[in-house]
Amino acid sequence: MLEMRDIHKGFGAAGGAKRRATPVLEGITFDVHAGEVVSLLGASGCGKTTLLRIVAGLLPADRGAVLVNGQPVQAPRRDLCMVFQGFSLLPWRSVVSNVSFPLELDGMAREEREAIARKYIDIVGLRGCEKHYPHELSGGMQQRVGLARGLVRQPLVLLMDEPFGALDAQTREVLQDDFSRICQELRTTVVLVTHSIEEALVLSDRVVVLGSRPGSIRRIVAPGLARQVSAQEARGVPQFAACAREVRELLRGVETTA
Repeated sequence: MLEMRDIHKGFGAAGGAKRRATPVLEGITFDVHAGEVVSLLGASGCGKTTLLRIVAGLLPADRGAVLVNGQPVQAPRRDLCMVFQGFSLLPWRSVVSNVSFPLELDGMAREEREAIARKYIDIVGLRGCEKHYPHELSGGMQQRVGLARGLVRQPLVLLMDEPFGALDAQTREVLQDDFSRICQELRTTVVLVTHSIEEALVLSDRVVVLGSRPGSIRRIVAPGLARQVSAQEARGVPQFAACAREVRELLRGVETTA
């Protein structure tokens, strides 16, 4: 489905400058299988968001390749959709208009695109809010709108950059559980950036733990908890505690050697 092959990326050296670019990512190689949720986890500055943007075709890699079903990603694609931390909703548009916006860009007729949008609004639990505007919604509701908008094109891969990071703990936990349910229902393939060890372990089939300076893969952990327990129940599962300890030790090792 999605392949990353020896991805390298650096920043800082303008054209003609003598100083070398600062490496941000180095030798990133792993696959994401259809229907799988994979989290990118690591310290701030390890290149998680940079990698996500390279996968989305928003940034070029300096070296290496991203492949979707064997085809290289060289520019943004309609079947790779992003969900952002900051909601990024259009304030002058209603919920149904925000969710249907990608289909409007595709040239789909209004009646058809709004019918599809209403389906995904229902899936994310916002039935009855179709005519509301962003300022009338809570943060959790706004992020549900963002999720529906990301899903409305039925992407091959959904890319999520700290999607629940701006929410309070209780809202975040509810959305995590709903997100797991939606992914299971739709068999959505997801790459998720997060700073939260708990979130990564609860939501993901596998967690890619990145080192920093430059970002490289320390280990890929398979917690085996995704879609089996709720975010709240996960804390009491011995397997969760063992995986969390392993990941913390990996991240602590990154900080020690940096």
